[in-house]
Order: sequence, then structure tokens, then C-alpha cells
Amino acid sequence: MLFRSQLMSIDVTHSIHPLGPVEYALLGLLRLSPRHGYDLLNEFRPEADLGEALRVDLSNLYAALKRLERQGLVSSEVQAVGSRPPRNVYDLTPVGRAEFERWLLEPVRHNRDIRLDFILKLFFVPRIAPEQLGELLDRQFAAAFEQLQRLQNELKGHPPGSFGWVLRQMRLTAIQGTIAWLEELRSAWSVGETSA
Repeated sequence: MLFRSQLMSIDVTHSIHPLGPVEYALLGLLRLSPRHGYDLLNEFRPEADLGEALRVDLSNLYAALKRLERQGLVSSEVQAVGSRPPRNVYDLTPVGRAEFERWLLEPVRHNRDIRLDFILKLFFVPRIAPEQLGELLDRQFAAAFEQLQRLQNELKGHPPGSFGWVLRQMRLTAIQGTIAWLEELRSAWSVGETSA
């Protein structure tokens, strides 16, 4: 893993096309090993672990790879394969690796992002940095409790039954469910708090 000072110097959030779940999933797969397009596509099959969380078709996969290459996060090299047509093999650049590693341990800030972004992190952390699993869970717990407190305070400002109250009550119930789920994960993986 890179030092935090190195990670903070990389900023792809202001790029032409901000990175989303598909791009981070591709960076993660390439962090595991360089691959060609069809090998990457196999990871998104419905019966594959990653494919249960995120589906990507061939055209979207190649479009995302091209965006990542234009942003300097991925490089490709044409490889000849016997009598078959040559294929592009994709790999992370140092900037791509640093961006993925920065994203990997950063908690999601909105509960709606738990369903996809945080799940992707849970897919990759055990494979890439298993020693960081406790830290990831601790950070996500802290972010979830921050959301919980904010929503509890906001709820007080809306009369019961008003639309604002209904909306915040729904979000409050959802974040409480997320916190319970994070506690179950911590228990199932026997991960204690790691941060001070």
C-alpha cells in the first residue's frame, strides 16, 4: 500500500468523467492482476461473486476501460496469442493503483452507496489488504453513526407526519439497518475496533 501522503496527492475527482462503481471494480480487478477484456468480463457474470453485486456488459466494460486509459489510470499492451487475433491486456498505472488504494479504505458518505460502493470494497479488501478489514469497518461505522446523529437532529425540525419528517424517518430507519448489518459483519468476521 502507498503512504497516505502519496495518496492525498492524487485527485481524479475533477476529471472529465468521475469514477463510479464500474471503474473502481475494474481498477480492483486489475490490482489483482493484469487481464484482457474477456477475462475481466467473466468476473461480472451473474454466477461470479462480483457479478452478484455488479453487472457489466461488454460494451460498457470496454467504454470504462477506454475512459480509465484516457485518465492515465490504466494502460494496455497488445499481446499475440498463438494463431488467435492479438488482444489488449490491461494493467494499472501507478496513478491508477494509488487511486484505487485511496478509494478502497475510504468510507462511503451516503447510506445509499452502501449497496454498491461499500459492497465492492468488501469484495476487494479481503483479497488485497485483509489486514485492513477492521479499519474499513471502523471507518464505515464512524460514517454511519455520523449520518445517524445528523438525521436524528434533522428529524427534530420537522413535525411528525410532514413530508420532511417521513423522508428523514425513512433515512433514519435505513441507517439503523446499516449499522446493525455492520455489527453483524464485525461479529461474523471476528473483527474488533482497530482505530483509536
